[in-house]
Amino acid sequence: MTEIRFYHLQKQNVQQALPGLLKKALDGDFKILVHTHSKEHTNTLDKHLWVYHPDSFLPHGCGNDEHADQQPIWIDAAYDPPNNPNLMVELDTLDQEHLKNYKLVCLMFEDWDEQRKANARSTWKSLKDSGEYDLSYWQQTENGGWEKKQ
Repeated sequence: MTEIRFYHLQKQNVQQALPGLLKKALDGDFKILVHTHSKEHTNTLDKHLWVYHPDSFLPHGCGNDEHADQQPIWIDAAYDPPNNPNLMVELDTLDQEHLKNYKLVCLMFEDWDEQRKANARSTWKSLKDSGEYDLSYWQQTENGGWEKKQ
């Protein structure tokens, strides 16, 4: 059964919170697709993951990068990643057609983006009603960590 986690960002934006989530996923031996809403968003995240911290970076690829199939993290606005991921981080509206391709799906949405927050609520209800997925909701804490809510 695919596990789907809803990450409700309340203190940081996606760009600030994403590296921590990706580092944990890599430590868990996941191969990852970060699904964005546009090519521009893909390019912004690509640049950010190389420089988000002065002492580290997250290995990743996007676009026409060489050895795409070997990348631990692939960033793209399309759903056809070359790296055969088992985890998808969704930064747009969740397309339910692709869920069963992954062991884990993480939907990240910012509290101040009313449209994406409404989409997340609608998606939660639809998935819960289907009974086909293991759902959990995670809320950002004051220090930027995560707390699982019931």
